[in-house]
Amino acid sequence: FPVFALPGDGRYRVRPVHADDVAGVCVGAARADENSTIDAVGPEPMTFEEMVRAIRSGVGSRSKILHVPAAGARFAARGIGVFVRDVIITDHEMGGLMDELAWTDGPATGSIRFTDWVREAGSGLGHTYASEVRRHFVNAASG
Repeated sequence: FPVFALPGDGRYRVRPVHADDVAGVCVGAARADENSTIDAVGPEPMTFEEMVRAIRSGVGSRSKILHVPAAGARFAARGIGVFVRDVIITDHEMGGLMDELAWTDGPATGSIRFTDWVREAGSGLGHTYASEVRRHFVNAASG
């Protein structure tokens, strides 16, 4: 799309974490003798807008980033979702993101920097669409 609708001011903070780092946290937790709660977070704190800009740069996009009210972003996501037959983002997911539930002040549990990963993977990202609904519900029902 030529425009990315960024909900709100985009200043809500995130700590993106690589899947390999999450796997490492899970293995470490499985080996531990005690029960614990661990935040799986990457080493690179940023705002959501900074993350979107890093992705845009990594994939070589020139899409405009347009700040819109959360309700406008929800409306756009629902419209796109109907077109692609998927759920782009739920109200709970967007609310959690904007309420900084993808943030912690704790230490990083991962070591892979998001900006390094997106720079390396960027040219291969976004060429095909992966439907969450199809992957989790349609394929599971037929398998």
